[in-house]
Amino acid sequence: PDLQWSYADRLRKSANGKEALYWYQQAAEGGQFECWYAVGEEYMAGKVVPKDVNHAVECYEKALKQIKNTVPKLAAAAKLGWIYCDGVGIAQDGEKAFPLLKLAAENGENDRIAWLGKCYFRGWGTAPDYVKARECFEKAKFYDQEVNYMHGVIYTQDLGVAEDIGKGVKMLKNAEATIPEAKEELAKYKKRLFGKWVRK
Repeated sequence: PDLQWSYADRLRKSANGKEALYWYQQAAEGGQFECWYAVGEEYMAGKVVPKDVNHAVECYEKALKQIKNTVPKLAAAAKLGWIYCDGVGIAQDGEKAFPLLKLAAENGENDRIAWLGKCYFRGWGTAPDYVKARECFEKAKFYDQEVNYMHGVIYTQDLGVAEDIGKGVKMLKNAEATIPEAKEELAKYKKRLFGKWVRK
């Protein structure tokens, strides 16, 4: 299985995705649970094989059976947590999302840390914690418009941080085109003559 994994990596680098998938699968079935992450990625991407989110989820879950917190295991936890948090192709389940995203973040896998922030904001799998939500949002390298909305609300409603309506409004404006709640929140504020944002 070790050699199969290594061979699969080389095949993927040479853009031979279909054969790489075959050898990842062989390695995974031979006990290299980390390789289930690579198999899941192919089914999630849908380029080498038809996209199948449910099968990708099964593969990510198998990758979690690796005892040590390896890079593939943590990447699988982060990806699976994101899928459950946003309901990407499957039913949304914040209770499942939180421990996965927390495991990944606590071990340095921060690609989906904004989604951990969403769980803290919503109180999914944990008590609501706006301080931790904001910390996650501010560590995130990428995020979606819902995070802009949540981050904006934290600042406009002084949820665990000093109120900064101007900062919050700026974030809400970034989200208003796609998040109806952001537009509703923005309606509560107005800009004064000299440009300061205040409550109506």
